[in-house]
Amino acid sequence: MKRILLAVLFAASASAAAGDSATVLRDTELKQDPATDSETVTTLQANDHVETLGRRGGWTKVRTEFGETGWVKLLSLRYGGERRGST
Repeated sequence: MKRILLAVLFAASASAAAGDSATVLRDTELKQDPATDSETVTTLQANDHVETLGRRGGWTKVRTEFGETGWVKLLSLRYGGERRGST
């Protein structure tokens, strides 16, 4: 029972970030997998806007404005705020 409760709590916290908008705080590499030695997909620039898709450990899966997906370090993002071009 205790394991089930922990699994439910973990799943809820991991999915809480899905669908949120975030801003990249500093130039950072978008990685194919949530690991520092993973292949780099592209480099995101400071102030780029992304949509969060999920979280694993200290990594957040994101989709860029150009449709690329990958992983960035959790602390490279600021959550909330307006997207560029929104009113």
